[in-house]
Amino acid sequence: RLYERSPQISHWTRQSENCDYGDIIVVSKNCYLCFSSSNLENCFYCHDSRKSRDCGDVMMCEDCELCYECVDCVKCYNGNYLQDCKQCTDCEYCFGCIGCSNCFGCAGLQRKQFYIFNEPYSKEDYFKKVAELKKLPKAEIQKRFLDVQQKSPRIFMHQLDNENSYGDYLMHSKNSYWCFDSVLCEDSMYIFNANLERGTKDCVDCGPAVN
Repeated sequence: RLYERSPQISHWTRQSENCDYGDIIVVSKNCYLCFSSSNLENCFYCHDSRKSRDCGDVMMCEDCELCYECVDCVKCYNGNYLQDCKQCTDCEYCFGCIGCSNCFGCAGLQRKQFYIFNEPYSKEDYFKKVAELKKLPKAEIQKRFLDVQQKSPRIFMHQLDNENSYGDYLMHSKNSYWCFDSVLCEDSMYIFNANLERGTKDCVDCGPAVN
């Protein structure tokens, strides 16, 4: 009852410039309708993302640039419609790819170039074929892309740069148990959405958390 009678802060944005529309966005600049994110610049419609630039409609992305409609991606550049991809460049409609460039409609590939729906092409044929595919209705492209995904094996847990940690979509963490969608957690358990600047340390049953 005391909480309901007390004045509440309008938003939790801090150390940010020109980020008036959004909430829980910190150390960012020139962002529009971004939420629960940090260290963004020139981004719009972003959620739970960090250290990214010139991105739109992304969620749970870290250190990405010029990306659109991407989810759970790390260090991707100039990508559209990517999910669970890492270090990919100039890729579109890709799922679970690592270190790929110029790939379209692919899933589960590592360090490949000029692939379309998981099939290799020459450089010249690749760009011609992609130009033809982009003329098709988006729904048809997505259907063919889904067929490729369903034939590709999937990993059971998404982690990056962790030590002695258990959970999903957990990064840069140590000695953490049952933590999800979080970064920089240490000696913590049962954490979710601790994904802004410094994660958590010596914490239990927390989330979302800023530091």
